[in-house]
Amino acid sequence: KVRGRIVTSDQGVELKDFTQVKKLFEADGTYYQTEAQNSTWNFRDP
Repeated sequence: KVRGRIVTSDQGVELKDFTQVKKLFEADGTYYQTEAQNSTWNFRDP
C-alpha cells in the first residue's frame, strides 16, 4: 500500500512520505537491455 502524498502548490509539485521503493519490473536482457549490456540503458515500458 502506498503511503506517500503528492502535494501541489503555486510553487510546484512535491512527493512526500514515499519512504520505500518496490521494484515492479526489471529489464530481462532479451526485449530490454540491461545495464551490463548497455551502459546508457533506459528501461521503460514501450
